[in-house]
Amino acid sequence: MPNLNDTLAETQRYWAWTGAVSDLSPIFETIEKQYGGLRADWITQETKYARDDCERAERSLERANRDLEEGRGRNSSMLDLLTERAERGKDDLEAARKRLAAAEEAAEHVDDISITVKVQRGGERSTHGRPSELVDYLRHIDVRDLTVHAPYGGYRLGHRISLYFDHEDGVTITVSSDESTWTSAAFAQIRAEVRRRVPWWRWMRSAWFLLPLMVVVSVAFLVFVGNVAISMGGVSSVVSPIVGALLVPATIGAFVAARWLLRPFELTTGDRPRGARVLYLIGGAILSVILNIISSRWS
Repeated sequence: MPNLNDTLAETQRYWAWTGAVSDLSPIFETIEKQYGGLRADWITQETKYARDDCERAERSLERANRDLEEGRGRNSSMLDLLTERAERGKDDLEAARKRLAAAEEAAEHVDDISITVKVQRGGERSTHGRPSELVDYLRHIDVRDLTVHAPYGGYRLGHRISLYFDHEDGVTITVSSDESTWTSAAFAQIRAEVRRRVPWWRWMRSAWFLLPLMVVVSVAFLVFVGNVAISMGGVSSVVSPIVGALLVPATIGAFVAARWLLRPFELTTGDRPRGARVLYLIGGAILSVILNIISSRWS
């Protein structure tokens, strides 16, 4: 049997996610935590070439200095050649050390989290950093969609985490790795954090809820119009076709309005999400009507 690398991926989608920008902080921190035990090895891998290059330059300079010491009794032309070689070795070592420092600095971001933001008025912005840096960055942006990827600098090293916050599709979590234990543990922890801000009304956006609801509303509306038409007598022949013609666009409009009012993804500035405000308003109106009916019957 061939020895193949097997990658395990786990995915979860929620119909909606709403919260303040600060609510993203524990999600980002949970993502960052997954790479804590991998960071040191990743940095070692990312800087290996630069460290090897630096070690070669050090050995080359040692040989050049040794040859220079041994050649001091030789003729001047040979001594000049050895001196030039030693000076060149110093320059090579200095350049190698600078490359190593740059590689080490870049490797510090190997486990950064990268985000791509689609703003409300169009356009796209991207950056990467630590959880607190990303939260501060997002506070000043009117976010429409948000894509989160980790690790930023370790894309060649596996252990991928992706979150897609979409204004039409809610949020999708994907975790993949060739280590099934890591995948399962990371997926469970990230999913738990994401679920904290999944609204209770998320199922109201699904077609299996809205379509039957629209059918019930339409039937109730037709019954109501029929009763009105009967009570109006001769005018019913004029009213009924008009109402019937308006029924379909009104039903479609109600369906679209319901999905628009209940946003699948919303980052708030601390206020209650629009979906919750709308449902509380509707609930309050219905409760008021019921109380008025009860009050009128008792009076």
